[in-house]
Amino acid sequence: MDSVLNQLEEINLAHKEHDYLDVLVLGQFKSGKSSFINNLLNINHLPTGVLPVTAIITRICYAPEPKAVVSHFDNSKQTIGIDRLSEFISEKENPENIKEVSVVDVFLPQVKSLHPVRLVDTPGLGSIFTHNTDVTRNWLGKIKAAIVVISAVQPLSENDVALLKEALQQSPKVYVLLSKTDLVGNEELQQIEGFVKEKLHKTFNIDFKLFPYSIHRATPTLRQSVYDNIFSPLSSASESVQQEVYLHKLNFLAQKTIGYLKISLTMLRQKEEDRKKLEMQIVDETLNLKYLKQELLQIGNSYKEDTRVFLKKLFLEKHTRQLTEALSTDLSKQFDTWEGNLAKVTQQYEKWIRATMISTIKQVELTEWDTIASHPDEARKHFNSYLKNFRERLNRNIKKILNIDMPFGDIEIKAAPLQSPPIHISRTFDSHIDMLWFLVPMPVFRKAVKNHFLNEIPHEIEKNSYRLIAQLTDNINRIINEMQQHAINYVSHELKSLSVAITKHRQDENEIRQMIATLEPEIKTKP
Repeated sequence: MDSVLNQLEEINLAHKEHDYLDVLVLGQFKSGKSSFINNLLNINHLPTGVLPVTAIITRICYAPEPKAVVSHFDNSKQTIGIDRLSEFISEKENPENIKEVSVVDVFLPQVKSLHPVRLVDTPGLGSIFTHNTDVTRNWLGKIKAAIVVISAVQPLSENDVALLKEALQQSPKVYVLLSKTDLVGNEELQQIEGFVKEKLHKTFNIDFKLFPYSIHRATPTLRQSVYDNIFSPLSSASESVQQEVYLHKLNFLAQKTIGYLKISLTMLRQKEEDRKKLEMQIVDETLNLKYLKQELLQIGNSYKEDTRVFLKKLFLEKHTRQLTEALSTDLSKQFDTWEGNLAKVTQQYEKWIRATMISTIKQVELTEWDTIASHPDEARKHFNSYLKNFRERLNRNIKKILNIDMPFGDIEIKAAPLQSPPIHISRTFDSHIDMLWFLVPMPVFRKAVKNHFLNEIPHEIEKNSYRLIAQLTDNINRIINEMQQHAINYVSHELKSLSVAITKHRQDENEIRQMIATLEPEIKTKP
């Protein structure tokens, strides 16, 4: 059961991290998560606004001295001042994470009472910035405790319920905070609280205690209620809470494992000839592994074939003429200030073209980075959509034939960060003519030398654009290859697990029953 084993490995890694008890603050975009954290901790460091703001996972914990540490995808770190946080975590100043930030840690002396709890601010779900939603969903498996923020203005949407369900699968320590309560009257707030409690009890069979909160009407009583009921119990019993969360995650995996085992039992009850028929019905020709691999390869190849064409159109057709005109104009101005013989003028030109070309190409690359990154991101979305469709088709067949829901592992394909390649500049002259400066009187040939330099500009732009295109093509296609293989592995693992469950021999029935009997007593009836 490879999908179960993969999740088990993630749980083991989380279990080894005892330094902090991470409490994720989750919610739909503009539900007020960052504002709540700022207000609760009496800080103003997390950026807020009328548009979706938070783009990067931000963790807040205690340290004697205030500072922020930015971790990047390449494992590099940089320490920054607290006042520079928005440069790295806001959508406005770090659009689509062009700075390749993996996480930002904020250390503050005034949150000592929280230790070892670490508050984790997450990008909102459901906004037009789908990459922000992806960031949060990729972190759901790291939940040790969670505060789900629900706006009192739009209480308990289907998305809120789905988010609570995902959080409860990961931890028994899930709390519901009702934000923006100042926007409704007291009587209306009571009705909203009653509605939310009733619906949550009906959906999860859990009596959630709601925490009403407003940053505009924040009173010491509200803050103290959050501290007393959420943070104090978590921080004072951190070790036992982490153990409880660890066992909770194992229980969830045990339930998935039992699902596979019950499929085996159902199949074992069938006669041999009936079992073969059922197997063929479940894994029909559209779910044949060879067929699925071919389709996934076609998806990957179609994107890889388009990569170079996409980049050429982006760089050559869109920017070449504009860059040539801009650099030619700048060169004409610079050339008039250069003095000396041919060798010295050439050196000044090469210094200028190197600095100008690097900054110019890099600026174009930075300007178009969102568009560049959109190509592998589109491939990622296509793979995820395909796997979701695969899972739904397989589950329909299993449900129809065996009346059992298929237990599935994580299907989210994650793209590795796209790396920016370097820029190179070649020599101005193919030969060492500039070394023969004494044969070239500059007063006579100055205009010819200038024209030569001007003629070099389109060549340098095209050459470096092609080099950039080639390197980006390799980087993007490598990422697509990795995602393609991940998708193929997922399909192979799921079909392999199902095949084992279906084709178990009758003499294994007692063994399977024993496995289920071993697991079932360990599963709690409530999260």
